[in-house]
Amino acid sequence: VIDTSGSMDSGQGLVNAKVAAKYFVNQLDYSVDKSGLIKFDDTAVIKWNLSSNKVGLIAAIDSLFARGGTRTDLAIQKADG
Repeated sequence: VIDTSGSMDSGQGLVNAKVAAKYFVNQLDYSVDKSGLIKFDDTAVIKWNLSSNKVGLIAAIDSLFARGGTRTDLAIQKADG
């Protein structure tokens, strides 16, 4: 789950979040692990469903951009299913 709200555009917020997310993705063993991506700002969106496709997930992380407000509550609801 990554915050892509407008405040993440100031400084290195979103840049640092992307670096950390890609580091996490690269630590997983995709022969047994799966991961996905939810981004949130004014809304919460599943950007990548749970899968073992590491390349696709990294591309989804790279595609994130900052905008809008910060609806953490929606991100939690989306992650909870």
